[in-house]
Amino acid sequence: MLLGCSGQTSPKSSSGRDTPATTDARQSQPREPFTRCDDDSDCLLSCIAADDCCAGPGSDRCDQARHYDDHAKIEATRSDCLDFDYTTCPAADHGVSEWVHVPVCKRGRCQAKKIERQAPPAPIDLSGYDRSCKSDADCVLVHSQPCAKCGCASEPIAASEQLRFAQEIASFRCPPYDPWPDVQCGSCMESTAYCDAGRCQARQ
Repeated sequence: MLLGCSGQTSPKSSSGRDTPATTDARQSQPREPFTRCDDDSDCLLSCIAADDCCAGPGSDRCDQARHYDDHAKIEATRSDCLDFDYTTCPAADHGVSEWVHVPVCKRGRCQAKKIERQAPPAPIDLSGYDRSCKSDADCVLVHSQPCAKCGCASEPIAASEQLRFAQEIASFRCPPYDPWPDVQCGSCMESTAYCDAGRCQARQ
């Protein structure tokens, strides 16, 4: 199963150590063995279960985190899920929660940290960017939402403004979670920048 549309790949475990199962004092039940993490990049939200195909691979509504290696081990046992009838699963709650969980590495173990959801930053205002041109080569396409997970470049600016735009994009601090959990990324419609009467334009 896919881990998501974020494009992340499983990092190599730097510690390579599995910690034996321990007992949760609150529930008096053994917890699964876990691979020790070194930093947050070793972890992901993971709500899959070896014996439950309906359990999702991970989303910001998931409140459990695992090391990538541990997630992969469980995922490898779920071969029966390839032919599973997912229409039998309970209906998912697609509402956007006020709170969200992000995977972090704390004291060598991946944990899900609960934080308050905040709106992503507003798109960059391109009205002040130069769009003058003499030829098509003087124009480029950009995407003005700095935190978009499905960004498709479709807004024209002058090529001479690329550095300024890149610096403005880099100055934004995006949320450490998916700002649009219900948006499914599709293919971008190919757009082209061109010069029309001295001004950069875009067409598909």
